[in-house]
Amino acid sequence: MAFEESSPDAGWKTLPSWYVVATADQAIHPAAQRHMAQRAGADTIEVDGSHAVALSQPAAVAGHIRTAATATQAVKHITRS
Repeated sequence: MAFEESSPDAGWKTLPSWYVVATADQAIHPAAQRHMAQRAGADTIEVDGSHAVALSQPAAVAGHIRTAATATQAVKHITRS
């Protein structure tokens, strides 16, 4: 049943997004990451880290998550008014 339902537009096409490019990633080439982030219109930062960038550069990743959380909270407050 789950595979029979159509899916609405992908969230990255209509919702704000954030992306951390891991410049030393050997699993997903950084150029491919940049392309995906740009296509999504993502607020992007680049961090010198491997594919496990959240483990190797936790402060940078957490900072970008805070940026996203702050931005989405601001939108919530605007839309409630």
